[in-house]
Amino acid sequence: MENIVLVTGGLGYIGCHTAVRLLNAGYTPIIIDNNSRSPAKILSEKLKSIPTIQACYGDEVIISRLLCKDHELLDGLAPRISRICGVIHFAAYAYVAESFQHPSEYYLNNVNKYITFLGALSRFLPHVPIVFSSSCSVYGQTAHHLAASENQGFKPVSPYGRTKAICEMINGDFSAGYDMNIVSLRYFNACGAWIEEGLGELHDPETHVLPLLIKAAYTSKPFTLHGSDYNTHDGTVIRDFVHVRDLADAHVEALRYLESGVKQRPFCDAYNVGSGNGTSVLSLIKAVEKYTGRPINLVYGDRREGDPEKVVADISRISRDFCWTPKHSKLDNIVMDAIAWYNLNNPTDVRA
Repeated sequence: MENIVLVTGGLGYIGCHTAVRLLNAGYTPIIIDNNSRSPAKILSEKLKSIPTIQACYGDEVIISRLLCKDHELLDGLAPRISRICGVIHFAAYAYVAESFQHPSEYYLNNVNKYITFLGALSRFLPHVPIVFSSSCSVYGQTAHHLAASENQGFKPVSPYGRTKAICEMINGDFSAGYDMNIVSLRYFNACGAWIEEGLGELHDPETHVLPLLIKAAYTSKPFTLHGSDYNTHDGTVIRDFVHVRDLADAHVEALRYLESGVKQRPFCDAYNVGSGNGTSVLSLIKAVEKYTGRPINLVYGDRREGDPEKVVADISRISRDFCWTPKHSKLDNIVMDAIAWYNLNNPTDVRA
């Protein structure tokens, strides 16, 4: 008997790593993705083998047809839908800066469509566990000497962060009202690659700091460091960089936790997923220079709107409940994997 897991946004960066991790763990993922922000180039043979429905997760007609096992839409997958054992929801817009410029689009896509999707699940799959992709951006600024704890409350400083906080509150209401089990995973700074499986970052546009630093090292183009006057040991912001493989593992463990029945319905809770360690952006820059063997042309710029000074995860709760610990998130390992992925996709830059 197959254990089917429905994965929305499964062609995105974290989504595709999790879909392949599910496959390796004995699950059968089925992806829903409209390809609006997913990379056109897929190197992973396993990812190519996963059934994918090209559709918007918030299209009520499509989702209702899907969950009602519409044979025409599913093209032979209909018998599998009745065996769904879990849902992992990644589909969302996730650019902080863009969320300030286009808040309407973020609330529509991340919140309104999520209500539609969750409503369909409550009708057709009310007792199937759900793992929701959230973000450390729900916290905003944390006290300089403290790691972010799940109990500290929401203080988001960007529209993107507010959409995630709102969705978590919606999860609580749906869980209580419709007897559902939902776990939210609050990611910190996802990075790295899974070279053996042909997976890594291919955002367009790319906004994540690590691939931008690697590109700057190989191309000698300027890299703008936004803010060097923060109240930190070297003046740059401190972040918790977590390997994307550890994030993928956390999703599998969250699903197993809900499947185990250790928590009776309704259950709704949130867990941080990070390395538990803070790294300054300047330290990250030095690591990239070390492993590429090339200097970065650094330009100092102003602080960016919505950039907290320090965000580091307290991971004691997820370690306790899921027996999950980060295995791949040492800084050197993250940087070397990201460089190997860049080399694979940009050989001309590396040879230059």
